[in-house]
Amino acid sequence: MLCAVFCNKICCKLFFLGLFCVYTLSASDFISPTNARNSALANSTIALYHSGIVLLNPAGIAGMSSPSFMLSSNNRYMLPELNTSSLSAIIPVSVKGTGGISASYFGNSRFNKQQYTMCYSHVLGDRINAGISFDYLSARLPDEYGHAYALLGEIGMLVQATERVSVGVHAYNISNSSVKPFPDEELSCFMAAGAAYTDKLFVLTSQVKINKNEPAEFSAGAEIIPIKHLALRLGISTNALMSYTFGIGYNLAKINADIAFMKHPVLGFSSGISVQISLGNKK
Repeated sequence: MLCAVFCNKICCKLFFLGLFCVYTLSASDFISPTNARNSALANSTIALYHSGIVLLNPAGIAGMSSPSFMLSSNNRYMLPELNTSSLSAIIPVSVKGTGGISASYFGNSRFNKQQYTMCYSHVLGDRINAGISFDYLSARLPDEYGHAYALLGEIGMLVQATERVSVGVHAYNISNSSVKPFPDEELSCFMAAGAAYTDKLFVLTSQVKINKNEPAEFSAGAEIIPIKHLALRLGISTNALMSYTFGIGYNLAKINADIAFMKHPVLGFSSGISVQISLGNKK
């Protein structure tokens, strides 16, 4: 009896993992780079001001006073084949303008996906930032399918509504690009909006994402700072099935280190780690 139950659980997990892999390996589903802080907050950080948001909302990097670099790694369900590595850099180009670049890699020598992003964000006023990104997506497919690629654009905006409340909006694939040379393979095209409440000892985040032909996804997160330099994080997301996230972060001088864990109800745990180095004092 116990063996039957155990086998059923294993088969169920393998079944859903197979479906996930088919979805992941399709030409239209490119990688979604992120960092460990975002992951621990269930990727609900669209309305936060921090350098890692170059991967989620280009408007978030405006006003950065010094360059910074971040290295991230995200592993899905503890499988080496489902690992994504990302490197991003933030470079101020003027008092009000900031540029950002990122590169991400997923897969192995036979099958892999890359994303290269260039973005620019500008301070439009005392309370408004706006940004734009251009992404080049590339996938090396099995031999019989060859190479797939796409070029798309993103726009974002951040508004400091009050001293502690910020609001962010983000539109992905505003050009409605498709995958070349597979015009029937559509890329994600979505809009997201969220809000954040920031205090010295805690941060609350929330976000709603509306994807074309898919149900709306809601996510929320909380970050608490119990002692100096240490942050504890929790998050929840309604993407397909309810999933939970948690993690910790440590800030020492010019180095931020973050670890995140994500719990899928069927497929189990994923993990993420990121390290950010700032070359000067943040604004």
